[in-house]
Amino acid sequence: MKKGLIVLAVLVAACFTRGIDAQNSAPYKNYFELVTMNDPSNLLDKITIYPPVFGILQGGDTRLKIKICNNGNTLLKKSFFYVYYKNKKVGKTLLPSLKANGSYEFCVNVHDKIGRRDRQNVSFKIKRKKAFRTYRIAYPY
Repeated sequence: MKKGLIVLAVLVAACFTRGIDAQNSAPYKNYFELVTMNDPSNLLDKITIYPPVFGILQGGDTRLKIKICNNGNTLLKKSFFYVYYKNKKVGKTLLPSLKANGSYEFCVNVHDKIGRRDRQNVSFKIKRKKAFRTYRIAYPY
């Protein structure tokens, strides 16, 4: 009986530790692919976009919750964040001044239903003055 409990405890511990490791090891850089870029000074290279959280509103529309972090050492001022769905601009957000290691979270409503296969049609653009970077959700997601 003691051997059975020990084996069960080891198996349960192994299952839980694998799940935690797999969850934390998902790299955010591999979730997006860079589509276009005009950033000669690499100012926007230190901006990290976390994978968006897709939610459904009552009418069947989709809400995207997005988090952006500034991993650079400089203050990022007056930047815009655009969300496109099927090459149509869905949302435009003026980001606040992001300090070094600062983050900002916001939501964008898309007046359409986005299925799992349609997520590849969602793209994001970060723009500051004339410098910009456009990202798309990588396939397979």
